[in-house]
Amino acid sequence: MGLAKIYTEGVGDFFFYGSDVAVETKGNFVGIHGRVRRNLDVFIKKYYGHNAAFYDAMFSKQGYNFITLHNFFVPELIYILSVAIKDGWSRTMFTNLMNELITNTWYKDTQEEVQSAVDLSVLDKLGRTPLPHQLEFIRDVYWQRKTQFKLKGYLLSLDTGLGKTTTSIMLKECLHKKHAIVIAPLSVAKNVWPFEIKDIVPKATIWNVTDSAGNLTAATDYVVINYEFIGKLLPLVQRKFKSEDTIIIVDECHNFKDVNSKRTTELVDLCNMLQCNDILLMSATPVKAMSVECLPIFKLLDTFYDSNIENRLRKMSRYTRIINELLCNRLGYMMFRKLKTEVLELPGKHELELKVKIPNGNDYTLDEVKKLVINYTMKRMEYYHDREDEYVKKMMDILDYYEKNCMPEHEAQEYASYVTMVKDVRAIFKQKVAMLTPDVCELIKSVNKYEKDVIIPRLPNNLKKEFRDAKSVYKYVRLKVLGEVIGNLLTRLRMSMTSDLLGKEVIDIIKTAKKRTILFSSYVDSLAMAEDVCSKAGLQPMVIDGSNSKQVKDLLDEFRSNENINPLIASTKVMSTGHTIVECNTVIFLNVPFRSVDYYQASDRVYRIGQDTDVYIYKLVLDTGTKENLSTRMQDILVWSKGQFNEIMGESDDLPDSMHGDVKNMIQRLANPDESIFDICKQAIKKIFS
Repeated sequence: MGLAKIYTEGVGDFFFYGSDVAVETKGNFVGIHGRVRRNLDVFIKKYYGHNAAFYDAMFSKQGYNFITLHNFFVPELIYILSVAIKDGWSRTMFTNLMNELITNTWYKDTQEEVQSAVDLSVLDKLGRTPLPHQLEFIRDVYWQRKTQFKLKGYLLSLDTGLGKTTTSIMLKECLHKKHAIVIAPLSVAKNVWPFEIKDIVPKATIWNVTDSAGNLTAATDYVVINYEFIGKLLPLVQRKFKSEDTIIIVDECHNFKDVNSKRTTELVDLCNMLQCNDILLMSATPVKAMSVECLPIFKLLDTFYDSNIENRLRKMSRYTRIINELLCNRLGYMMFRKLKTEVLELPGKHELELKVKIPNGNDYTLDEVKKLVINYTMKRMEYYHDREDEYVKKMMDILDYYEKNCMPEHEAQEYASYVTMVKDVRAIFKQKVAMLTPDVCELIKSVNKYEKDVIIPRLPNNLKKEFRDAKSVYKYVRLKVLGEVIGNLLTRLRMSMTSDLLGKEVIDIIKTAKKRTILFSSYVDSLAMAEDVCSKAGLQPMVIDGSNSKQVKDLLDEFRSNENINPLIASTKVMSTGHTIVECNTVIFLNVPFRSVDYYQASDRVYRIGQDTDVYIYKLVLDTGTKENLSTRMQDILVWSKGQFNEIMGESDDLPDSMHGDVKNMIQRLANPDESIFDICKQAIKKIFS
């Protein structure tokens, strides 16, 4: 057969001979010729349960004897082929195609040896010696894999306590980078990173967010900032730091899971502005909702990623099984992952419930809480119904003020689109039944994002709070009430219950623990109550919370040097990351954090390198016999409710997939004006508490 020419719009012209399997690369696209389209289609449908729709998302062009795809998806196609070959599908054809892809695309570089730019001799001059897993990453993984797979950096996912901070500092020094920009949570940026850097590189110059801008120079070795400072850093380093001299280190990168958030956008802008090709993302738990949370990682690290790829990945994300399998494979070559069980021989870890009975325990049983929730909901709905006209007028007045006094003229069209969208949202929730389709949820997220990022920052301070209150009532009053149930009533009850549970049982554990104890709570009132109870029991507690978070290092030094201080009473938010406290072997959670990642990070303050004693982790639980109560079901109640509410609002939290449908149905019914709020809440709360 003769030469076949395939015209593919926007992709380029591909030429193939005959009907044999052949692969050719043109720019950012790969053309594949041969009878593979039908075979692949059949395999994917049989193996994964998806066919044409998935194809449309992954492949740019399709024909009977040809397909084209973006360079980004080459590893995915190779993986699919390897699964098919292993399963016995079209082995000869698929094997030939896989060999062609490996030979005639960028993927061939993954088979080549790479000359490393890492200078291991530097390690001898540092203040610490790398552990074997840290040396493996620095010596064998980072530069080689980054280069082979055309990446702008790498994802370092060491388990909590395995030394991500130390590893990143060592990598920076071994790469002979003049500058490192470290981006971390505020408490860690202030109280952990500067001291870790000085311990490993004593002569390093460090600029922190608390320093004046004039002190940041072209000679600064380390710039350590918090997430909120990223946008302010751009003009400070733009002309001082060169791309080839700089590494960007992002600590706890799971906090950048929304690809469209202001925080993520500013980080991407910083990396692009510096044209940085050494970006180190770090997290013990980098991804929890696979398909969506991978987008910022790809956007920051993958040279092939662009807006077109993002759109295709979003379409593919509907096919959960196959996309999660493909993304797991992709993360496998851009992430270095080690667990404690792989590299350490730690003592035992025991997770237990500490059950406590209290005189007023019945106040927190589910039967009593149901009554409070229903009564609270009815009163709040009645309140907003009586004042609806007032809130609508306030919303319109503030938007009118914004348009006349705050809006730049060149944004008039964008603002007009927002006005149309916000009216659409209100109209949707005024319908007899509000259908929360994916498109509607995206509409709500877009409206909320514009308000948060554009309107609110420009409003005078005296109007910001008024606008926040009015906009929720104007758009979706029932969702606002649901948020108040979660954020006000249930949280207040939980705080009260936590304080009531503090008593003899907690004190006995503290006094009998082999080493010292940490008490964690999310609530200021509970921290104060714990301090009072411990002091009256003859103990010498130390409290670390938001009020003294700037002195964390000095306080921990005092705690370590004075064995009489016991327990350490700590805010989960302040102390759950960045600190090693192996002087303790017991942790008591007065309340379990909403997010499982916070629970594990907090408990791992004691379960890490240097621990020589069995560790005991207690969850404080109210004992009401056979009756369910807030402490036994609160995790389900709050994560279920808060997570779903935030997901609708565009601030998605973690929650089990199995709960999505129930919450969606509840919110849809809350949006129905013809149904009794009492009946809705009664059934919804029954669903939650059952």
